[in-house]
Amino acid sequence: IDDRDRVYLNGELIGSTGAWNSTVPVAYDKIRVYEIPPGLLNQGENTLFIKVQGYFPNLNGLVRGRTEIGPTREIVETLRDEDYRELLFLTGYFTAGSYFLFLFLRRRQNRENLIFGLFIYGFVLRQLIRTELRFEIDVSFLTFKRLEFILTYLLFVAFLYFVRVYFELARSKLQRIMDVL
Repeated sequence: IDDRDRVYLNGELIGSTGAWNSTVPVAYDKIRVYEIPPGLLNQGENTLFIKVQGYFPNLNGLVRGRTEIGPTREIVETLRDEDYRELLFLTGYFTAGSYFLFLFLRRRQNRENLIFGLFIYGFVLRQLIRTELRFEIDVSFLTFKRLEFILTYLLFVAFLYFVRVYFELARSKLQRIMDVL
C-alpha cells in the first residue's frame, strides 16, 4: 500500500500503518498483517474498507504484492519462514564473499578477489535492508531507502570494475581517472 493506510472491517478500525499526513514516506513497502477481532465478521456480507493516503503521485492503494485473508497465525508464520529462507540464502552469499576475501589475503596481486568479495558483501547488505527486519530497528524509513539506493548504485559500479579487472581490459586515460574517483 502506498503509503499510509487505515483498514476498517464492517465500520470498525482493525489496523493502520504510518503517520497520517506525514510529509515523508513511512511505509510504502511494509507488509501489513491486521488481525480481525473475534465477533466482528457477519454471517452474510462483510465490508472491508481501506483508506489510503499516498506519498507518491498516482500510486495510491495496493501497488504490488499479494493480498490474503486468513488465519493471522498462518500468515505470520509464512512471512517468518520467507524471512528465514532469505536470511539462510544471504548467509550462503556472505560465506562466498568471505571466501573471495580470504583468497585475496592469500594472493594480494589478485585484486579481482577483493573486488568480488566486497561486491558480494554489498549485495548481502542491500538485500538484508530490504527485508521486513528493517522495521524492527529504530532507524528511519528514509535512511534505509537512501542506503538501499546508494548501495544499488555502488554495486553496479563495483561489478563493472570487477569485469574490467578480471578480464584485464585495456584502460584509457579517462578510465584511469574514473578509477581514482
